[in-house]
Amino acid sequence: MQDGALLAPALAIGNAPTSLREAPQAVAVQNLDDFKLWGDESFFVEQRRVLNRLYTGETWAHAAGAQTLRALDGMSRLLEGTYETAAGVEYPGGELSDQLSTLARLIKSDAGLQVATLDYGGWDTHDYQGDEGTGQFGAQLDQLGRSLLAFHEDLGARAADVTVLVMSEFGRRLEQNSSQGTDHGHGSALFLMGGGVNGGKVYGDWPGLAHEQLFDQVDLAITTDYRQVVSEVLGTRFGNPDPGYVFPGFTPGASLGIVRA
Repeated sequence: MQDGALLAPALAIGNAPTSLREAPQAVAVQNLDDFKLWGDESFFVEQRRVLNRLYTGETWAHAAGAQTLRALDGMSRLLEGTYETAAGVEYPGGELSDQLSTLARLIKSDAGLQVATLDYGGWDTHDYQGDEGTGQFGAQLDQLGRSLLAFHEDLGARAADVTVLVMSEFGRRLEQNSSQGTDHGHGSALFLMGGGVNGGKVYGDWPGLAHEQLFDQVDLAITTDYRQVVSEVLGTRFGNPDPGYVFPGFTPGASLGIVRA
C-alpha cells in the first residue's frame, strides 16, 4: 500500500496502554469495524466535507483532527471486502481471535503499522477457576493458544517481521480460595513468539514453591522484571537506545538474550 501513512503506526485495539499516551500518532479503537463515520452515503459525504473544513488550520487540534480523518480513509479502504486468511488457516472465533485476524490483515496490507496492543480480558478468576485444564482458566488458555497459532500461521513469511509479547497486568495467588478460584497475586509469566525470538526455552530462575521461598509466604516470587524483557524487545526490534524513556527510573540489567535483531 503506497499511502500506508494514512493508517496510524501505533494502534490500540481496546484500552490504550500508558505506553502509548505520549505517541501523538496512536489510534485507540474498541473495534476496527466501527472505525468509520456513520450514516447513509449522502450524509457521510456531508459529514466529511464539514469535518475537512473544521480541521483545516495550523494548531495541534487541527493536526490531530486531520490525522484522524486520514486514518479513517485509510482504514475504510483496508477493510473493504472480505478478508481471506492464508490457505488452511482457521481462526477459532471469539473476541481475541477476531482482533488478531484483523491485525494480520493490516500487517499483510503494508499499512505502515509498527506496534499494536490488544486486550483480552476474563482472567480475573476469583471463583470456579477450574481443575486440571478445565473450567474458565483452561478455556481462556485454549482460546489464547489457538488464536495465537492461527495468527502466526496466517502471517506466513511475514511472521518473521512480527514479535508478539503476551503478558498480564497481575498474577494470581498460588492457593485456591473458598470460592474455588484464586485471588490477585504477585508474580506471573510473559510469553514471546515470532520474529527475533530465541524461543524453545524458559528464561529465568525457578524460585520454588516451598513456604520460605514464596513472596510474603503466599505468592510466587518474582525473578525477572517485566521491564527488562520489554526493554530488550524495544532495543533489538525497534532500535530504541533509551528504555528509561519508556520506563522512567528503570535501568536495565544484563541482557537475557531473549530476542535478537
